[in-house]
This record gives sequence, structure tokens and C-alpha cells, in this order.
Amino acid sequence: MKDISMEAAGIMLTAISDPFPLFTEEAIRQVRAEVFSRKMLEKHQVGLDMATNMIRGYCPENTSFVYDAWDSPVVLGVLSKVAGIHLVPAMDVDVGHVNILLAFDWYSDNYTFVCVTMLLGCAGMVGSETAIRTGTGEVLKFRGPAMGTAIIMQGRYIEHQALKAFGGRERTSMGTVLRPKSPFVYDDETTIKPLLPTTHKNTLYYLYAEYRLENLEER
Repeated sequence: MKDISMEAAGIMLTAISDPFPLFTEEAIRQVRAEVFSRKMLEKHQVGLDMATNMIRGYCPENTSFVYDAWDSPVVLGVLSKVAGIHLVPAMDVDVGHVNILLAFDWYSDNYTFVCVTMLLGCAGMVGSETAIRTGTGEVLKFRGPAMGTAIIMQGRYIEHQALKAFGGRERTSMGTVLRPKSPFVYDDETTIKPLLPTTHKNTLYYLYAEYRLENLEER
């Protein structure tokens, strides 16, 4: 965080990782087959003014692969090693959130960490990076070079945006939000208000209360 002039923010020293391989192309093809099925699109495709084309809120009931992939000890082990802290998915409703879009404006995430994975090969692609804004206002750009590569960042504390992909290519990515597994690590800035327009409210309130109460019980 010091390198981007935001050393007073966040819960870890690392702001954003370098791109790293997370899923194989075969795994990403299975992810795409699952999330872009007609049944999934009819039930879970939503949009807002900021992000007009999203698929979310389908885990774990309506997926046989995506949820298990993000719940895999191997995957979580890789993510935790990259982040430097033991991480777990924040809430089921935000596992495997898919963005299909040209671009969207600056924003901060609702949870401490986010892992952004490319669902499309980037060879020959111009643009489509994830940009972050530093404490001095400088803009830095990051993108995995291939399908299945990912980055992790402290998205709650860092303003970021998806940049437009040029040449008629779609920018398709999957974001899964993460939190520290330990209830003793500061994690009190989660907010769910921005999720209300695109998430079943009863489910969202239940999962959020469950997560907070479980942490309180462990403490």
C-alpha cells in the first residue's frame, strides 16, 4: 500500500498482486459453459447503470462447478499465499460474480479483498485492463495475459475500474470477494447497501448476519 501512497489504508501491506495463473483453460471453459447457460442467464443476469450486464447470486444452489472451484482448498491456498493472509469467500451470494461489459467507472468494492479472473483470452486484445487510482491520483493498469489468470487486490480500499476492450472484443471477468478467515483480523468495513438492487434481499441479509455473528462467536 505504501507504493501507491495509501499506507494508512487497508489491512495488509500488499495493495494488488501481479497477475498469476489460477485456473486452466479447460476450467475456464467449464465456468463459461455453466454461467452462460440459458437457465443461468434467465434467472441470474442483472444490470445497473454502472454495470449493465452481470451474472450473480447463483452460488451454491445453481452451480455444480463454479462454487466448488472457489471453495477448493487448493484454490484458496493459492489465493491466500498470493495475498499473504488466509482468505475465504466473503459470502456465497458473491462467489463467481461475472461482468460482461465494455467498461465501468471508478468504484470501491464492498468487501476487503477481491480476486478478478479473466474469462477470455487476452492475446491481441487492446485495453480491458483493471486500473487502480493511487493516493496521488496516478492511474496504474493491470491485466492477466491469458484466460484463467487473476489478480488480487484490497478492493475495499482502492478505487479501481474496468477499462474498455477495443476491437470489438468482450471484456469478461469473474470476481470473487474474499475476507480474512481469522475473526481477529480487522474487517469491519464491509458494506452491503450497494448490493441490494441486484441481490435477493432476504438471502443477502441472512448471509451477512450469519457471517458477522459467526465472527463474533469465534471472538
